[in-house]
Amino acid sequence: MEVTEVPDADKLDQIRPATLEDGEDGERPTPPQPPRPGDDVPEADAVEQSIEVPIDDEDYA
Repeated sequence: MEVTEVPDADKLDQIRPATLEDGEDGERPTPPQPPRPGDDVPEADAVEQSIEVPIDDEDYA
């Protein structure tokens, strides 16, 4: 029985064939990262929270 060499785990990305999802240079695209504390977050990405407080009209009569 012949022993075959197993590639190192960190080299597996290098021997993986390129796919259509890869960038032009064959590198995997970087997945989006969540914002870190202190990063500026655009308003469109910010989560708005609203608190509804019931108002009793008798207090203002």
